[in-house]
Amino acid sequence: MIINEPVTSKMVMKKRHILCILTMFTLIIATFSCGDDSADSNTDTGTGTGSGEAGWMRTFTSPWGAIASVAIFPDQEYVLSGGGDRSVNCWRISDATWQKTFIRHGKVVQSVAISPDGEYVISGSSDNTIKYCHVQDIQNPITLIGHESDVLSVVLSPDGEHALSGSYDKTLKYWNILQKTCIRTFIGHSKCVHSVAISSDGKYAVSGSWDKTIKYWSISDGTCIRTISGYEDEVESVAFSPDGQYVLSSGGYYDPSPRYWRLSDGACIKTFLGHSSTVWSVAISPDGQYALSGSSDKTIKYWRISDETCLWTFRGHTDGVHSVVFSKDGRYASSGGFDCTIRYWRLY
Repeated sequence: MIINEPVTSKMVMKKRHILCILTMFTLIIATFSCGDDSADSNTDTGTGTGSGEAGWMRTFTSPWGAIASVAIFPDQEYVLSGGGDRSVNCWRISDATWQKTFIRHGKVVQSVAISPDGEYVISGSSDNTIKYCHVQDIQNPITLIGHESDVLSVVLSPDGEHALSGSYDKTLKYWNILQKTCIRTFIGHSKCVHSVAISSDGKYAVSGSWDKTIKYWSISDGTCIRTISGYEDEVESVAFSPDGQYVLSSGGYYDPSPRYWRLSDGACIKTFLGHSSTVWSVAISPDGQYALSGSSDKTIKYWRISDETCLWTFRGHTDGVHSVVFSKDGRYASSGGFDCTIRYWRLY
């Protein structure tokens, strides 16, 4: 058991300029409240203007820790999670049961991702490391060392051979995984890099930082192509559109609304209004037409990007939602939160 001074998610928002590690404490302290009493599934609802039978399908309750990050395997049979228990866990969707632990870290797991073929998983942790393993060889993970502080976000390249990470040390790093080497370090942000993403062609990266900016990078030479400003608070999450021409972002408590930016000129072309608190995570559907956002207001919102319409608001989490992700076919979503649960939703 990890012992630390109790810190709530509200305290994180009030003191978010002090240390990124407060978010880690939030996850740890939420761990202490995790138990066998999961939220009543009857309270999981979807309300909105969309068509079809959207709504809750499964709840996975973690007895070990709050959830910082989730990902759905390409076969859509399993969900991956990381969080306050310092480990990366696999859950079967059909019966909402825990299957195995892939990776263990020394501190909170802040970010998890899955290779496009579903054969590998990767994680970033507050122990300053990144770990990577084959799903059938969990005894021999590769460890990437180089960041000087918490690794807050990690994603895999489309070919699954490289990784991009963002850290509280204000840098991004691009890694050759099998060679265990950092190919390039991207320097430019003045505060922690809270979220990173790679374009579908593997040539570009975007990063969101607590310095209130988004940066658009060329991976090949580390050049910052564009810096996008406009938020009055930290940038918490970024996601590329499938065509690589746009980025979706979200912000902190005082300016949470997701925004959609055109990368060619840095213009904000859409703003999605509705959340009342920090939006920790955003995602774009595989077809590029829809978006998800997860917030400290305990809701997930499902948006149609073209007209900024909120089609559904999903309720059920009893504390802030820290991570949202689409399934490969775009019909389902998963969310993870401070309430120590992972939820699986039907979108249409």
